[in-house]
Amino acid sequence: MELGDKIKHYRIKYGLTQEQLAKKLLVSRKTVSSWENDRSTPNIEMLSKLCSIFEISLDELGSIQDTKLKKDNNVKKKNKPLTVILYLLLCAFAVMTYLRFFGFKLIIKYTPFIAFIINIVYLNFYSEWSKFSEPKALVLLLCSIFIFLILNCCLLFKNNYLFSSYSTDYINNILVTLASITYVLITTFIITTIVFFSPFNIKKLTKNNF
Repeated sequence: MELGDKIKHYRIKYGLTQEQLAKKLLVSRKTVSSWENDRSTPNIEMLSKLCSIFEISLDELGSIQDTKLKKDNNVKKKNKPLTVILYLLLCAFAVMTYLRFFGFKLIIKYTPFIAFIINIVYLNFYSEWSKFSEPKALVLLLCSIFIFLILNCCLLFKNNYLFSSYSTDYINNILVTLASITYVLITTFIITTIVFFSPFNIKKLTKNNF
């Protein structure tokens, strides 16, 4: 029996329609249909949720991806300490970056750019991207990015250092403006990562409540 057939078998066994199962998984009915017809296969997170709903193990589900799942889970466990360290380091530099909005002078220079580099490295190890595969989660992420962008712009305009940096020098004013835009974009990127891409087991964006 193929994986799709087994998903359909357990779904029917538990008296669920494709629509009901899709709601529990926060995916579309077409996605469930695609799995059952073997046009696509669930990712690691979805397989784990299916096992939880059907109250079975991966072995019982008989997934052809069992070996890959175990390998990927081992890699995730191995990288967990590193991702936590990078995340905490990112949070620390984010705090220092935001302190500059309020006029604090810091010993460490170029904190936004250091935080940006840490952010890139951290996201390289991040493995829960699948939670943004659904439209609702993606829309929430994009709306939040827009809100963070507006808030950061407001904080920047309240910073007296920004306006004191302008002068009669046209080139200087262009550079200050570009630096300010870059600063806002970087801080928005950083705060988005901290809020939505945490490595800790807190309530996830797409966590089910079944």
